[in-house]
Amino acid sequence: GFANQAGTYGYTTVTGGTTRIVLENDYIGFPANDDPDGDALGAAKVTCAHEFKHASQYRTSLWSEGGWVELDGTWAEDLVFDATNDYYNYLTGGNGITAPGTSLDGGGTGSYEDCIFQQWMSETWGNQVVVDLWAWRATHQGEAMLTSYNTILATRGSSIAAGYPVFAAWNYACGSRFITGLGYGEASRYPTSQATAVAAYPYAGSGTLSHLSAKNFHCTGFTPGEAGQLRVVFNGDNTANLALKAVIRRNDGSGLIETIPLNGSNDANVTLSVALADLNRVGLVVVNAGVTGDNKAFTLDVSRQLPPPTATLNAASVSKTMSTNTL
Repeated sequence: GFANQAGTYGYTTVTGGTTRIVLENDYIGFPANDDPDGDALGAAKVTCAHEFKHASQYRTSLWSEGGWVELDGTWAEDLVFDATNDYYNYLTGGNGITAPGTSLDGGGTGSYEDCIFQQWMSETWGNQVVVDLWAWRATHQGEAMLTSYNTILATRGSSIAAGYPVFAAWNYACGSRFITGLGYGEASRYPTSQATAVAAYPYAGSGTLSHLSAKNFHCTGFTPGEAGQLRVVFNGDNTANLALKAVIRRNDGSGLIETIPLNGSNDANVTLSVALADLNRVGLVVVNAGVTGDNKAFTLDVSRQLPPPTATLNAASVSKTMSTNTL
């Protein structure tokens, strides 16, 4: 059906177990999008995809997921109408790109702006990973949604503990911080990630992290060809499920995500694999990958490590004439 909804894109209702989708009647005055047929038709298209996904969710698991259904519905918009990009309007706040310190389930659940979590999943393992998630929900309606995500990630050899730090690294590499060939396919179109700027060394930083959140440090100020390496010293809360990633962009434009291994006390003292001579910039992404556990503290020190000085030792360099009785 259609109805003038005063700013609401659409909704799905259930009567006697049957779903019914109601769309806005004109989509005038809605946020802009990239649809080649114009903003109004673009908004109508993604609403059809979003609400049809809600109808599918209900038939699968009776909307037992709470606000997570909006995360999934927004993800479906880009799956069905890739060119429209109306979901960009949700990415301006409250998610791992623009607010990495906010937990994925901040407020108790994921929502529209967290659609990038399933974008990370489907761009890593294909759309089937989300199909498998909802097949699982059909028979596990009483299970916490994060537990279901963890179960499905395990079928791909991952987990929330192992995967969330990678997701956080993808979130750093967005907007002006994007690196060609790394992370989201549309990373350059996403907002620029929130990060603390670091340009003078040695640098000492610190912070605290909520569960399923991250803090980014955007390190620049390197000179092509300079000697040495970048040293990272990390000390994290011993009781937390912490992780540390380095998102590196080389001077030639290529990049990589490097895992900085933490010991049993969540500490590290390492130099990055890419030498300063080739280092354009690096994002240090500190992650609390636990589904519980807040206010977990850490310190982070970043410095240049110069190579050891070299000495020229030969007869000419050490030759010296001394007078009698001199020391």
